[in-house]
Amino acid sequence: MIKRKQFNQILNNLNTFANLENKQKPLIEIKHVVVKNINSDPTSLKETLDFCLEHKFKFKFLNCEAITLEDIDTIESSKTIKTRLLNIGCIEEKQDEKFRGQNEYNPIFNFKYKDSKGVFIDIGCGKKIACKYCYLTNETFITPNLEIKPCHSSLQRFDLKESIRTNNVSEILNKIYLS
Repeated sequence: MIKRKQFNQILNNLNTFANLENKQKPLIEIKHVVVKNINSDPTSLKETLDFCLEHKFKFKFLNCEAITLEDIDTIESSKTIKTRLLNIGCIEEKQDEKFRGQNEYNPIFNFKYKDSKGVFIDIGCGKKIACKYCYLTNETFITPNLEIKPCHSSLQRFDLKESIRTNNVSEILNKIYLS
């Protein structure tokens, strides 16, 4: 019941922003995390695109990231998602040449849907090239419990709570280094 109430409040807030005059309107980005067999179907994708088009919001489709190894089955193939977006009527636009200072791996694909623009991001957890560039760009992952992880799908964690509580900066930095 609380989640439905929160969701309705979010929709009310989005409608309020949508009704602001253009000069007052902040950039609103709707993130749709694509989860295989949950909301990866063309109808779900199109509903998000149409909602963004109607309200002049930017769309951002994120392929579900594996937080644990068990989550691997929730990832839809990027080829499938891109094909569905194209079949719905999206037009793929030029991809940026670099991603975080390198040009061998770029998970961001730019799309236009009628008068709306957005992106599809395939982080690629578990793929060798994605892991290589995630590592090289010093991605760090902090859990809600203040544990640092070297990778989303890694089971290894370094607890930061006590180090933060005692303001032990060298210990915090060492744990970041170890991760």
